[in-house]
Amino acid sequence: MPMTKVLFEEHALQTLSALVRRQRWFRSKSKNCIAAALADFSSFDSEGSSFVLPVVSFSYDDGSSEAYFVPLRCSGHESGGPGIVFRIKAGDRDLNFSDALYDSTFMRALLSMMEKGETMDFAGGHASGFSLAEPGALLKMGKEQIRVISSEQSNTSVVIGRQAIYKSCRKIEEGINPDYEMPEFLYARTSFRSVPRPLGRIEYTNGGRHAVGILSEYIENDGDCWTYFLGRLTEALRHGDAAGTCFEYIPVLAGITSSMHNALSGATLPAFAPSPVTPADTDRWAAHFRSLLHSTCSTLRRVSGDLNDHGRALAKEFLDREVSLSSLVSPLRSLTDERVCMTRIHGDYHLGQVLKAGSSFYVMDFEGEPMRTIEERREINCPLKDVSGMLRSLDYVISAAALSAGMAVTDARVESWKTGASELFTVKYREGYSPSMPYLPSGRADISAVLQFFLLEKAVYELDYELNNRPDWAVIPLVHLAKLSAASPDPS
Repeated sequence: MPMTKVLFEEHALQTLSALVRRQRWFRSKSKNCIAAALADFSSFDSEGSSFVLPVVSFSYDDGSSEAYFVPLRCSGHESGGPGIVFRIKAGDRDLNFSDALYDSTFMRALLSMMEKGETMDFAGGHASGFSLAEPGALLKMGKEQIRVISSEQSNTSVVIGRQAIYKSCRKIEEGINPDYEMPEFLYARTSFRSVPRPLGRIEYTNGGRHAVGILSEYIENDGDCWTYFLGRLTEALRHGDAAGTCFEYIPVLAGITSSMHNALSGATLPAFAPSPVTPADTDRWAAHFRSLLHSTCSTLRRVSGDLNDHGRALAKEFLDREVSLSSLVSPLRSLTDERVCMTRIHGDYHLGQVLKAGSSFYVMDFEGEPMRTIEERREINCPLKDVSGMLRSLDYVISAAALSAGMAVTDARVESWKTGASELFTVKYREGYSPSMPYLPSGRADISAVLQFFLLEKAVYELDYELNNRPDWAVIPLVHLAKLSAASPDPS
């Protein structure tokens, strides 16, 4: 028999909430949790197995809260294997719980739910399945073997045979998730196909919409571009092999990026329609940058003593330029002068978000920056923000390869590769520019100036991240910021 909400809340919630907070995909490990509650609950039986579907909410001392969807298999015998596994005693019953995503019966139930468009009732809401695949295709997939991708950190993905991949959205957020919205739009409304085909999704509703699962085509691949590039570049630096830089793939990456932006520039749906950049938009971007700069400089002042000699010298140089850097927002004016358009963008674009499949590449993970709200991730923006993300990623992967090869990130050969990669990507991106609505300034100098602003913003964001997570890597964005500072006049 399926477990009731009351029984689960009384006996299993405390144990589960403690285990959830230790999972890799739990977002707020650094926050002080003051309460955990069972926000909603459902259960069902399938093929002789029982499953419970708790939505667990966490409240923090800063006033924030978040909810996680944690499907579990429930059985009366010992559970083993990976994932969340715990045991409770409820009355005269011993109950064992394990992560349902490792269970093929559970995955077949989800595929059936999407295929048939079924709805499952929860105590306070319901979940509904939607299919975008050919009739009967999802039921056939249910016969395939499943494999959970153990390396994923923010969600959990399950490969179904070699046909599909199901992403379980662990943290559920209210709103239309761009991770399914963007691929569905690109497939239905444009000719852009460098994205895995969307096949279905499951949404949970309790007054608002929350994506809990997204099904996409599985692409046979060589891994993401970050992993591939890092391996190739590290070996090239160790052996002095300039031919091993994988720069031959940069024009393809640039072409895919401009093709994606061109496709989005022709959108007519209200949620995707381009709109001219206004002074209010550039003022908002400038204010956000100055706030980020101030916060990052405050952090850097506090922890700069923990950096090595080179890092401390770069940190001092950066901090001395804080005031002048905060004024480097004037290039944004060219966007309003020419009535350049904002469009929907990827929003978190880097090498790790592009899958390499032989000589082909596929853009994935349209979720956007995880620290932003759903509404912010769905906003139209300047496509050069995506370009800056990829350029910084190329710089990063070359720097990371240098560190792996035991070289300085400022080594002449490393710096030469960074410059070459950036110039090649930028040139090929501009060559692919063919918009329905103009999203770049007309002059090359204006494009370069606006791009420099977004590169500056991205590097400051990276510095803030590294200071809080990987202080040894803070030198990577600091080196780039030093170059930007040297190229910018100091008004004082």
